[in-house]
Order: sequence, then structure tokens, then C-alpha cells
Amino acid sequence: MTEIEIVEYRSVFREPALQLLDSFFRVEGFAVPAPLLAERFDRFTADDGNAVLLALAGEEVLGVITLTTTFGLEFGLSAELEDLYVAPEARGRGVASQLLDASLAWCRAQGVKEAYLVVLPEDVAAGRLVPFYEARGFVEKGRRLLFFDGDLSGSGAGT
Repeated sequence: MTEIEIVEYRSVFREPALQLLDSFFRVEGFAVPAPLLAERFDRFTADDGNAVLLALAGEEVLGVITLTTTFGLEFGLSAELEDLYVAPEARGRGVASQLLDASLAWCRAQGVKEAYLVVLPEDVAAGRLVPFYEARGFVEKGRRLLFFDGDLSGSGAGT
């Protein structure tokens, strides 16, 4: 079995990273059209406050995690671990754990004071992800994520 290496995104891995993220979004039920995903990915990777880490076995990309930072008054610099996905054929090899560990190391190197992630209700109900994250130090803090469901396009926000 080839050793798994975690690396920061490089443009040579753009297409396989996009393919993994496209698969992840489809599985989660919020598919983004390929051209829009590519545009957003390029913008995301151009921002120094974001990171994309990849799990490689040789030149094969097995998994991906995306991170974004923000600075606020409550925590200072915080990071959201946004998208963690491992190709189905690579599961059971510790890839997700390695990506998560590397993402927390990246956070520490950036001076992040608080790292968090969102688990979808269907994943909570299925019992899949919460135990995985709790075993790695994540805890429920009683906050609830609410999304604004109005128009933010500039043509009548809130309507």
C-alpha cells in the first residue's frame, strides 16, 4: 500500500481536486455547476486566508479538505473546516484523520484561536460524523447555524 502524504494545494492538482469536491457536493445534495465550481475554487485558492489540503498516494489524489479563516471580535482569527471528502475507494485507510490532523496543524501555524465545522442534520441523524469529530477533540457548544433566506444581491436585501 502506498504511503499517504498530505500536501497544500498546487495547481497541478486542480482537476482532481475539483472532481473530488464535485463528488462531495453531489453526495451532500448541493451540486454546483462545474463552471461555477471551478470559478469559485480558483477564487478560493487565490485567497491567502483559505487553504486546500490534499491527501496523495503517489500522484493520485485520494481526499481533500478546505479551510477558510475569518477575523472577529469574539475569537480573533478562527477557521472553518469546510469540506472534508475522501474518495470511496480510499476510505478505511485513515485518510480523513490525516486530513483533519493536517488541517488543525495548518490552523495552528496561522495563529487560529478557534476551529469549527458544520455537520449536516442528516449526518447527525445517521450517526456518521459526530463521533468521528468528537474523538478528535471537537465538541458541541450549543450554537445553532441560521442562514439568511432573503436576497443579498443588492436589489432589495431582505425581500
